[in-house]
Amino acid sequence: MSKSNQPDKKSLSQPDLPCLIKLDEGLFGSRISERISPEMIEHQLQNFLQKLEDFRMVIEEDETWDGEDYDDYEYEDVDFAELEPKIISILSSQKIKVNWLNLQKYLAYLNKSIQTPCILTGNQEFEWEEYYIFGPGTPKQHEKQRKINASYMDRFQLIDLVKEVSESQGIMAEVERLSDKKVFTLPLCQLEEAEPITANYELIDTYVTWFENYQD
Repeated sequence: MSKSNQPDKKSLSQPDLPCLIKLDEGLFGSRISERISPEMIEHQLQNFLQKLEDFRMVIEEDETWDGEDYDDYEYEDVDFAELEPKIISILSSQKIKVNWLNLQKYLAYLNKSIQTPCILTGNQEFEWEEYYIFGPGTPKQHEKQRKINASYMDRFQLIDLVKEVSESQGIMAEVERLSDKKVFTLPLCQLEEAEPITANYELIDTYVTWFENYQD
């Protein structure tokens, strides 16, 4: 066979580049760019950077760490020696485990201490949002659900702290979403002051740290 009649080896063995990179949306769902909103990317990036900074601080504090048993370091960034005297003072007791009585004491303390206005936001994704952020749900579906549900990306004004407490969910906060004035009741342990350099931020952060680390 003459050279001119031979099939082009490149055309047989190498498909065009677009064919190589084209994905079957039937397998992978909608394109990634359609599933991730800029707002969601920003919040996830902020969460990642904060966790990275916490991890860096742990490593710097323990130069002998060999990379094993990372789970043991999950809460190492909490200074318990500094935290416990605060909690003992707040509860007026050496018994500082999370229980109904201590939650009532903490509620009374926060009612006296939190300054208004107090603008809150989520400190992590709310449980209902995980399906759309980490699971098969899409940003479009997430945005639709956000119209009727509170989102960790929303900003809320604190209306009041609910008088009844729950050992499983702690102190509950009645809040008003700034964007549409809808009112929700949310666990305070899932919230934080929107502006980190405030007295309210420290008050709520101390409560959240206590609630998450001193349950039976």
